[in-house]
Amino acid sequence: MKYVLSFICLAISLAGCKTTTPAGGKTDSKTWVVTLMDKQANPITADGSKLTLKLNDDHVVTGFDGCNEFTGKFQTDKNTITFSGFLSTQRACPDNKLSALYMDLLTRSNGYSITQSKLILFINKKAVLEFGPQNGI
Repeated sequence: MKYVLSFICLAISLAGCKTTTPAGGKTDSKTWVVTLMDKQANPITADGSKLTLKLNDDHVVTGFDGCNEFTGKFQTDKNTITFSGFLSTQRACPDNKLSALYMDLLTRSNGYSITQSKLILFINKKAVLEFGPQNGI
């Protein structure tokens, strides 16, 4: 009985801990908004739309690239992430440079870090995309 109580106390104390890196591939299934992309702060489209990303627990990624909605798959392992199989709507947008850059950076991302208030994607250990939660923390 003493061991069971000790284990429960340990479990409760660890449950409150936060991590700055992924633990077991947990991705927090929330919608993220791009706050920094390739050194550009708060990129938005001409009509004021924000770029978004959602990493679902079933390894499906969805989002908005500034022109089109997209979906795909992702895999995580500790601090690494890979995206694949992107599909998107096919809206014709007058200037899709922002969309093209966003999708290129997502596709090439190979590392990540996540906390309650920030998601960072890396390419070869260089931060290329930073996100904040869509509706605050």
